[in-house]
Amino acid sequence: MKNKQQQDYEPNKFSIEEIRSRLKALGYLESPVERFLSRPSGGPWRTGFTVTAKLALLIGFLLAGLTTASTLLADPGFIENPLDIFLFLTYLGAAYSLGAFCLVLIPALLWVRKKKRSAGMIPGGTLRSAVLCTLTASVLCAYLLGWWHLVMIGSQQILPFGMVSLSVLAAIALISLMAGRMIGLAYFLLAGVPESSRSRQNMVAKGYIFSLVAVLLIESAWAIGFFRHHSADHTLNAALRDYSLRPLPILLVGLDGLDSELLFRLSGVDNLPNLTRLIEGGFTVELAAQKNYLAPQIWTTVATGVKPEQHGINHFTLPVLRGMSRQPRLGTSRPGLKLVFEQIFPFLQLVRPVPLSASSRITKTLWEIIELFRAPAGVVNWWASWPASSSKGFTVSERTFSRIALVHQTQPIKPSTYYNEEVFPPAEFDSLVVLRAELEEPFNSVLTEYPLISDLLVKDLPQKTRELIRSIYFADYFHTRAAAELARRHEVKFLALYIQGPDILSRLEERIDLVDPESLQGLIPEYFHFIDRLLGELIDEYQPSGLIVTVCDPGKKGRLRELKGVVIFNGVDVQKGFRKKVPIYLEDVAPTILYLTGLPVARDMSGEALTEAGMPGPVGAMPLRFVTSYGPPPLFRESLPGYRHDNEEIQRFRSLGYLK
Repeated sequence: MKNKQQQDYEPNKFSIEEIRSRLKALGYLESPVERFLSRPSGGPWRTGFTVTAKLALLIGFLLAGLTTASTLLADPGFIENPLDIFLFLTYLGAAYSLGAFCLVLIPALLWVRKKKRSAGMIPGGTLRSAVLCTLTASVLCAYLLGWWHLVMIGSQQILPFGMVSLSVLAAIALISLMAGRMIGLAYFLLAGVPESSRSRQNMVAKGYIFSLVAVLLIESAWAIGFFRHHSADHTLNAALRDYSLRPLPILLVGLDGLDSELLFRLSGVDNLPNLTRLIEGGFTVELAAQKNYLAPQIWTTVATGVKPEQHGINHFTLPVLRGMSRQPRLGTSRPGLKLVFEQIFPFLQLVRPVPLSASSRITKTLWEIIELFRAPAGVVNWWASWPASSSKGFTVSERTFSRIALVHQTQPIKPSTYYNEEVFPPAEFDSLVVLRAELEEPFNSVLTEYPLISDLLVKDLPQKTRELIRSIYFADYFHTRAAAELARRHEVKFLALYIQGPDILSRLEERIDLVDPESLQGLIPEYFHFIDRLLGELIDEYQPSGLIVTVCDPGKKGRLRELKGVVIFNGVDVQKGFRKKVPIYLEDVAPTILYLTGLPVARDMSGEALTEAGMPGPVGAMPLRFVTSYGPPPLFRESLPGYRHDNEEIQRFRSLGYLK
């Protein structure tokens, strides 16, 4: 009797009209999408393959559409190029569909093979099918809410975004229910429609009611938690109204390639008088080095207070889909997209590498936060500061020095071929060209005071090698002098300067094709004496009435040896002569700087403010205050399509040992 009943349930025992009639009795085939999915395909194996492919396409492009829509909300500048939107949607839809097809195909074909035993085991009118539909809708709803949460968390316009969220949450609920319904329909197409289901079609409606209730409960819990989180602290508008930057200049210096062991050893023998002065009069704490981090990840984390997976800068290059002008902001930070952009698309040769840029950074930096409080800020040579922009101060991006070097070649170059948003304001590019020429003679004079580098440059080395080593020294010399001059001219309240020479110099030991590693012995300590001398002028300007924060990372070699870095806080509201042995993390630097300057710390920052660095008492550091978020970076930070120096920049990374 049982075998006879199972045979009656086999779909190939019924005509297409009979199957469609039974599906309609269960409440299906009411929409064109369901009729498209149930279109006859032939035998059972072909039916299983075709139904799976159609279902994968529907789910893939539903997810891709929602992802594209949320990307446009997070990055309105992306809408300027309709072709980019179309290609982004097409690429994502194809990737999601392929993934859904691979995940569903094998179970579907196994189901078709075993349908004689399985048909009718989960009829559409049972409580079990309602539970399965509810679970499918709930899991997909929670997954899609993770995408929308990343868009919402950085918004300060609570009410407008709340209105948009109502429509987005409705779309998430609809997509979740549709996916559950499509999976239920696919089951019947593959396994058959039991005769007994006709009398229980009301349970199908109850199943979707259960699903809708589960989805609404999940969305309600998310909305309540999110808005309670936003209402717990100041919104950005309230913070800008209630707080102001304390009247003290701020200097942030990043030294790449200096570990704590070397710093304290050199300062102990008085080889670093200026850094020693900062240590003795300030608060010093060790920095936990992140072994697997690259330089752009490290210094963007220092500048933003969030980890790389949050700020979006993960490598020296960015993967841009072929045919698109740029990568959209938030492109690879969503749940599930990281695998697509970093594994699937590169494997299929669908991406081209471009140098990193500020357009892909999804959180504000310290200098952008400072400028929100109506204070001009300047930044020199910091990673991911191109394309250069600023609302009140100046920016000398990490690409500036290599572009200026082209101007001083023997063959004249037209401005349009060497300059493209390296500097802000744009007119400062010409002033930096002049400054570079003026620094040649003083730089040669300074080098004569350092015997190791002077001897190395006169050795029988290839001309290309000598030029590379000299350019490492000259780049740090140029950036330090440019920072001092532009800071005075623009009267900035915040200045960020990144010095990368020590890290690059230590990488040359790996290039035995360029230089003998033994010839570099002792060069690093001498180099830090050179750097200490360059910083002396800046330190004098920011003492004793300002705040100086020096972040020393051990560099690539030091991180591999698990050495620690150092952070030195020195200023009027900082504890004097204190050394903390418990290390802090990269993301703790930015919140601590905001705390010491009297500004609120953002709740969405990964790091925590080091409050013990502040001077206690009524005339010391202000109490720790919070703002929910400082929001995303300015929308005018966009990389330009077809930037002519992309390949040159990638080759420069390779010559410096950053890329292989």
